[in-house]
Amino acid sequence: ATGRVENGTMADEKKYIKKKIRPGAIVLADDDTAILVHYELEGQMYAADGVTVVTERSNATKRIKVKTIGATTDIEGLAAEIVDKCKLIHHSKIPKVEGLLRDLRDREAGGGVQAADPTPRRGEGARTTTAERAP
Repeated sequence: ATGRVENGTMADEKKYIKKKIRPGAIVLADDDTAILVHYELEGQMYAADGVTVVTERSNATKRIKVKTIGATTDIEGLAAEIVDKCKLIHHSKIPKVEGLLRDLRDREAGGGVQAADPTPRRGEGARTTTAERAP
């Protein structure tokens, strides 16, 4: 019965006894109008013998696509909606999400600087070099 679909799920899908989700960093996607929520999933399940409990950990990322953002966007309302809909983000992180949305709005208004940056992991380096080139 492995590999067949039963009641909408895979028959050999992992069945966790206990599952913990530890939220991690909340950052902007480098290549898209999206917020990335990194988290760690720790699950305990029975091994093949049915007696031994196995704990496995995996890192994952949730991508929250921001469809439209502009000068007239209600940043506070949008941040509250994102936090309300995504259970990986605690409500205490609303100011962080608001800041990311502001950065995303500014980046989009700048004409897509993120696509031209070959090294997006360097942080603010692309903005300072662009400013230095201007006379």
